[in-house]
Amino acid sequence: TMNADGSHVRVAVSAERWAKGGHHPNWCPDGEHVLMNLNTQDDGLHFARLALDGSTCETLVPAIRGSGHPTLHPDGQHLLTDAYVDEPLAFGDGTAPIRLIDLRSSSETQLVRIGIQPLAERAIAESAGYAVFSDFSTKIFFAGGGGGKGVAVSRESGQQTYMMMV
Repeated sequence: TMNADGSHVRVAVSAERWAKGGHHPNWCPDGEHVLMNLNTQDDGLHFARLALDGSTCETLVPAIRGSGHPTLHPDGQHLLTDAYVDEPLAFGDGTAPIRLIDLRSSSETQLVRIGIQPLAERAIAESAGYAVFSDFSTKIFFAGGGGGKGVAVSRESGQQTYMMMV
C-alpha cells in the first residue's frame, strides 16, 4: 500500500504469505485494512483482513472458504463476494453464487445463482466480476462480463475513465 502521492510505501502481504495463495485485495471501509482471499491456515483460501503494513492478519471466518471479489460492509459484520465457475464453491453445473457472509454468526447466504453459458464460460472466467454494497449499504450491485472493459466514475466530479482490463 502507499499514499496517493506515492509516499509511505508499506507491504501488507509478505512474499512468503502471498506464495501460499491469495487474490483480489480490496480496501476495508475503515481505510486502514485490506480485505482479500488468502491462504491463512494452509488449507485453502479464507477471507482475511490485514493491516496496511502487514503487522496483523486476521482470518475473518475460519469455517467459511474465500472466493471471488470480497467487499466488506461498513458495519464490519457482513461480507459480500462472488465465485468463479472454476472455484470449488461454484456448483459444477456452470453456475456460481453471489455470497453474503455474516461475520458475527459465521453463516453464509447464497443470494443468487448465476448461470454461465458454456460458450462464454472461458471469457467470463477470465473477466472481472464484482459484487459490492451501495454507498448507503442498503443495496447490492453485481456485474460481470467477458469483454474485459469497464468504466470507473469519480463520485466527486462525475468524470468517466474507461479501462481495458488485461
